[in-house]
Amino acid sequence: MPVRLRKLAPDEAQRAFPRRGQQDLSDYMAALGEFQPGEAAAIERAGLSNRAIKRRLGAAAKQLGYQLKWARQHSPEALYFQVIGAPAARPTNGRRRRRAAPTSPTPPAAAPTPEPSAARAGRGRRRRPA
Repeated sequence: MPVRLRKLAPDEAQRAFPRRGQQDLSDYMAALGEFQPGEAAAIERAGLSNRAIKRRLGAAAKQLGYQLKWARQHSPEALYFQVIGAPAARPTNGRRRRRAAPTSPTPPAAAPTPEPSAARAGRGRRRRPA
């Protein structure tokens, strides 16, 4: 029996194998657009895995500036979630930002610089006086 293969055109291959960030989330975004932060809802599974639903709905929520809180309890037919407003922007490394220095129209007066003293002691451990 001969094997038949057909090469896909680039646009057909793009539709068959979309990149992760290029998945069409317009239906999810339209559905989430009806909700305000604090409201809760359920989504029917419709043959999709829990992971796929959470990933797609979470990506759509992120594009709308929302976050989702998923309920621990669920039914066999649906997953429950709550729409949460996006938190304030945080640094990506988890550290707190430094406060910005207050901007003043006039530069502060220059403080007199002290005379350089004799050689400084090392920064090691302090020793008790003998």
